[in-house]
This record gives sequence, structure tokens and C-alpha cells, in this order.
Amino acid sequence: MKLINKNGILTFILLLTLLMITGCGNAANDESTSKQSANVTDMDTDTNEDVIQIRLAGTLPVSHHISKALEDYVDLINEKGRGKIDAVYYPSGQLFEDNAILEAIPSGTVEMAQINYDKWSGMVPSSEIFSIPGLYTEFEQIHEALDSEIGEMLREDMQEIGVEPMVWLDFGLAYLASIDEPINSKESFQNKKIRSTGTLSLEFIEDMGASPASVSGAEVTEALSTGVIDAAFSGVTSFASRKYYDFTDYFTGPFFSFPHILVANKKWYDSLPSDIQDILSESADEVMHSVREAAKDEEQKASEESEANGLQYIEPTDEDIQLWYSESENAINNWINRSGERGEELLEKSKELLGKE
Repeated sequence: MKLINKNGILTFILLLTLLMITGCGNAANDESTSKQSANVTDMDTDTNEDVIQIRLAGTLPVSHHISKALEDYVDLINEKGRGKIDAVYYPSGQLFEDNAILEAIPSGTVEMAQINYDKWSGMVPSSEIFSIPGLYTEFEQIHEALDSEIGEMLREDMQEIGVEPMVWLDFGLAYLASIDEPINSKESFQNKKIRSTGTLSLEFIEDMGASPASVSGAEVTEALSTGVIDAAFSGVTSFASRKYYDFTDYFTGPFFSFPHILVANKKWYDSLPSDIQDILSESADEVMHSVREAAKDEEQKASEESEANGLQYIEPTDEDIQLWYSESENAINNWINRSGERGEELLEKSKELLGKE
């Protein structure tokens, strides 16, 4: 009886010891697991804080060559960023239409955006230098200007309003698509309702005897189909992608040029680490060169598609182009009043570059 009690006591002690050891082990494991979870959480938080989120707002259709280039740009900076950059491109006005971008970029509502350069004319009057009819009418002329002191001056003007120009992008040259008759002479402009793209083109349209209309790119085909406007300035690539040829009969030009621009909020851009700035800037240069190569080909393809669908091209004579330039005198003077000495200097440098009087 006593022996049984002793054995029972020994067994009880052994069981108690095992339970204590197991409990300590589990506590240690729980503590280790807790520490590992904390470490993972800390690591994930640090990683998320290090990743730079970039939203790039675009205004053009997905099929447009600039949209394709910006998709490549986003892929390129994400790849070069090696996990430090998470950029997403939103084409076709998914985030902002073009007019809304004018507020979204300077305010920092969005990090980056693509937009028609002369849309900035209300805030940066010098941006309309390329909208003067009969002045810049060839891709090579625009490239030479933007790669010169002229481009640097325009860059400085944008920076003053809190916008960092990343790169200019070839959208194309500005042609005029019209219903019923070609619009190239002053007589043909009379009493027409024509879509303008900026202040300078608006004044030119008025001086030619027509009525300007402010219509966004996405609304042009509806405005043409319903008779709200008789004609519209745009690039030939838009004639094809937005099927202007379903509602118009002729197009002529180029009257002026349509460079687009990739921009960033300057305060945000300046806050980035230098290596990230280098990635964004160098990648933008790569995209610029690819766009320059694509723009001419795309314009030719779009022209052929438009003509195949019944839109007849009327090639302007040298006299036509000179007329457009001379008839822009009032609009140019008004632009210089808005842009001041900067406008005068840009015009003089442009005329020197282009050999114009």
C-alpha cells in the first residue's frame, strides 16, 4: 500500500514536470512567433513606405501612339525602380480630362500627367508659341526649337507655376477638318463655327471671320455630327482614332503644331531621391525619342486611313501658309501683350531659327 502511494507520487511529479516543460516551450514558441510576426509587419510597413506611388493621368485614347509610349514609360520606370516605384498609367481621361489636369498637377492632386502643351496658355502664355499659324509647321522645326534655348526658356516658365516638364511629346501637326468645303482661304472661313484649341487659335479663327468654339477632344465627333461646329483643328491621328471622317469631308494644313507634354508636380518631383529623379528623367528621354520616331509614321497611316474613308486632303500652297501667318498678326500682338518680354524673345528666336521675317 505504501509502495503504491510512493509510485503514484513519483508519477504525479513526473507528469507535473513534463507539463511545466511543455508550457515553457510553448510560451517560448509563442514569443518567438510573436517576434517573427512583428518583424514581418515592420518589414512590410518599411517596404510600403519606401515604394513611391505614381499615378500618370493621360487624355488620349489607348490606341494613340502617345498612350502606347506612356504605357512603355510606366513599365520602364517600374522595371528600373526595382520595387521602389509603383507607377500606373490611366489613359483616356480616366482620372482627369485635359482642363482638370491644369489644376490637378500644380496642386499635387496627381503626380504626373500628359496634356496638350498649349492648354497651359492661361497660366503660362509663352506655351502658345507653337500655336501661331504658319510658324512651326514641320516636325523637324519643333524638335530643333525644343532642343535649343527656346525649350529651356519654356521649361523655366512651367517651373514657375509649380510644374516640372519631363519631356515634350510629338502629337502631330494641327490640321483643319471641315464639312462640305475645305477651309484654307479667308473667304472659306467666313461664318463657320470652328473648334479652337487655345487662346491664340481662338483669336486667329475670329480674325479670319469665323466663330470659335471650345470643345474637348472627346466631344469633337459629336459636335461635328450634330452641327454644333462646322470644322475642328486637331491632329490627323485624332481624325483616324476618333473617326472624324464619318462627319467631315475635307482637311487641310498643317496650320501650326501640337506638341504634348509629360509633366509632374514640381514639389513632389523635387522631394524624390536623386536616383528616382534620374530614373524618371532618363526614361522620359527614351520615350521622347520613341515618340518622335512613331509620330511621323502614325500621322502618315492616319492620313491614309482618313483618305481611304472619304476625307479628302487639300494641300496648302506656300501662299496659303504665308496668309495664315500674316493674318495672325493681331493674335500674335495680343499674345505678346499676355506673355510680355518673354513672348517677344521667343518669337524673335523662333523667326531666327526658321528664317522668317
